[in-house]
Amino acid sequence: MGSQPSGAAARYSYQGLSRLSKESAFRHELYAATLASVGLLFLGVSWKEFAIGISFILIVFAAEALNTAIEEVVDHVSPDFSHAAKDAKDLGSLTVAIAIVAAFIYFAALAAEKLMA
Repeated sequence: MGSQPSGAAARYSYQGLSRLSKESAFRHELYAATLASVGLLFLGVSWKEFAIGISFILIVFAAEALNTAIEEVVDHVSPDFSHAAKDAKDLGSLTVAIAIVAAFIYFAALAAEKLMA
């Protein structure tokens, strides 16, 4: 598989974002990310702290995208129930949960630090 023109890569990424936006979990994460980002701005965090927060948010979105990709492939390859398919989906879900917990820890610690200052 050769390299692809940058326009094609951008189009594929946009199509992936379009697909991901159909997931209710992603829409909930986007809503929470918006609230958390606005909250950080109101707390007066530094640009570096804000950039780290945005990076955590992007990691959550990336984990959700990978989880959705896993679910799509598993559903295509294994339409009937199988323990391997269930395990793959559960592990994808765990990945998202871990990313959310990591983001929450950062946002909560930063908020606590700013509120106690």
